[in-house]
Amino acid sequence: PTDKIPVEMHYIEHLDQVWILCWNEENALDAGTKTVVVIRQASEDMQHHIVHTQPIANRFDLVQEVFLPPNNDMGHKFQHGYAVHTQQQALYKLHLEGMKYTKMIDLHAYSCVPKSVAFISLGGQIIVHCEAPAGEPKHSQHLVLDYVTDAVLSQKDLSGDPYVSPDGRYLVVIDDEGDTVSVNRIEDTGKIEKMYDEYT
Repeated sequence: PTDKIPVEMHYIEHLDQVWILCWNEENALDAGTKTVVVIRQASEDMQHHIVHTQPIANRFDLVQEVFLPPNNDMGHKFQHGYAVHTQQQALYKLHLEGMKYTKMIDLHAYSCVPKSVAFISLGGQIIVHCEAPAGEPKHSQHLVLDYVTDAVLSQKDLSGDPYVSPDGRYLVVIDDEGDTVSVNRIEDTGKIEKMYDEYT
C-alpha cells in the first residue's frame, strides 16, 4: 500500500530504494497536494512497507514535485535529490539515504519557480529549469548550480526541460514551446558547450 494514488516512481540503485510520488486527492489532476514515500531494500525478497520522508512542522510534507538523480553509466552516486512546493521560489534538498531535508535553496533573487532538474555527473552540477512566479510576465531560464555548495554558477534565458545522457557527456534541452531540441556537449570539467539545435 502507498498513499492514495501513486503517480511517479524512481529507483535509486546504489541505495536500493524506490521513491514514489503520490496524489492525495482523487481528482488531483496534478494540481493537488502530493506526498513522497520510500520503499527501502527494494530488491530484497521480503515483506516491504513504505516509509515517509522526514515530516516538516509535525506533518508529512506536502510537495508539488520531486526531482531525483537517475542512474548513470559513470557509476556516480548522487546523495541528494530535490523537492519543490507549489509556486515557491526554492528547492528543498533531500538527503536520499536519510530521507530527510537538509537545506532550502532560496531562488527568489532569480524569480525562479523550479519546473525540472537535470543532474550532471561531470563537474558535479545541476541544471534547474525555471519559470517566472505567478503574476509576473512569462519567462523561462536555466540556472546551473554547484551540486555540493548549492551556489548558482550561471544563469541563461532558455526554455525547455533539460536531460543528461546516461554517459554524462550530453545535455539535451527539449523546448515544447519553440519546437526545438537543443544538443550540448559536457566537457570533462563540466563546462557546457552548445553543439546544435534540431527543429521539430
